[in-house]
Amino acid sequence: MLFKIIKFEVLARFKILMSALLLLLIAFQAIWFTQGCFEYFANDSTMMNGSAVFYRNFAGGRIIMTMIIAIITGTVLYKNIQWILKH
Repeated sequence: MLFKIIKFEVLARFKILMSALLLLLIAFQAIWFTQGCFEYFANDSTMMNGSAVFYRNFAGGRIIMTMIIAIITGTVLYKNIQWILKH
């Protein structure tokens, strides 16, 4: 049952242009923040899997994921309110 729900949501969400744009935004953010870590820290031996790099990427990703969750739940809530008002 859970697999069917996830499959439906993934197929339904990727038909929307906004989902593709947000996915590109997340990929761009990961590359941009990682590059920023290499320019920010003075040590040239900062590795790609360093804890500071992960922290900066996840901090920015959290903001983007909050926007995505707000969009998804807002759409569902709006449809639910419309359905309640019709009945």
